[in-house]
Amino acid sequence: MIKGKPYRITSVRYITVIEKRFLLSLVMVVAWIMVFLVILSIIISVLISRKILDPFYHALEEIKRFSIKDRKPMQLMETGTYEFRLLNGFLTKMSENSKKDYYLLEELTENTSHELQTPLASVKGKIELMMETGLTEQQFATLSSMNDELDRLSSINKSLILLAKLEHLELKNTGRINLSQILAERMAYFEDIFSFQQLHVEASVEPDVMVSMDENLAVIVLDNLLSNSKRHNYANGAIEISLTASRLTISNTGNPPSIPEEEVFGRFSRGNPDQNSIGIGLALVKRILEIFGYEISYRFYNERHVVIVEFKI
Repeated sequence: MIKGKPYRITSVRYITVIEKRFLLSLVMVVAWIMVFLVILSIIISVLISRKILDPFYHALEEIKRFSIKDRKPMQLMETGTYEFRLLNGFLTKMSENSKKDYYLLEELTENTSHELQTPLASVKGKIELMMETGLTEQQFATLSSMNDELDRLSSINKSLILLAKLEHLELKNTGRINLSQILAERMAYFEDIFSFQQLHVEASVEPDVMVSMDENLAVIVLDNLLSNSKRHNYANGAIEISLTASRLTISNTGNPPSIPEEEVFGRFSRGNPDQNSIGIGLALVKRILEIFGYEISYRFYNERHVVIVEFKI
């Protein structure tokens, strides 16, 4: 009642009812915006991280490509980050010192081996002259033993020189050779040597097996492997030789090796105490094959020494 007059007051409240479909669409839009923002933040983080760590990743790639035989210095990326500059400086200094020490040692080995050739030849010549004079049986035997030791020392020296040269050998325009033909020639050369020890030889050689290799180095490989099959054998033993397009296998009877199989290809490693073995042959063979990308393996199986050379096809 206002001044005696009745009034009715009505309160009206408008309520908007949101449809469920509209609400779901709104939630989906917000969700996709959130997903987009998360993905965008991840991409930005990755790009920033790559930019910041780019010198580090570049240094890792240089370390992977690093070779002590490569005279080129490591190409490291310049950076304003203090820690990365320290890392690059350390890597550069370490690589340069390693190469310097390597080449000094290699030069010393090669020069020493060359210098030894002359006195070895001189001493050997004098011993051979003395053996032609009137000597007692004991004196002749002593000089003969000395001469044999000089021959062994000379073989070691020549092998070391060849190994040093192989470390820097760069093969350009290497042709393909007929390994079947070369193997047949080397087997013919060793025929009398095998017969003297009464060794039974069985050979299965595919014709015209072509491999990418230097012919002179192939002869060195085959001679060493065939010589080992005779040296690490016994009288009336057996040798089996197999050559296919993918591999060369030489196996021979013999006593078990006195060293672990994984050490057979080490320098100066000898499977038996035979004084005629200089212990460098298989190391030389392995290095030659590595140059051409071939693999060599050894195992003692069923009372046999088995050497396998795998060729690239």
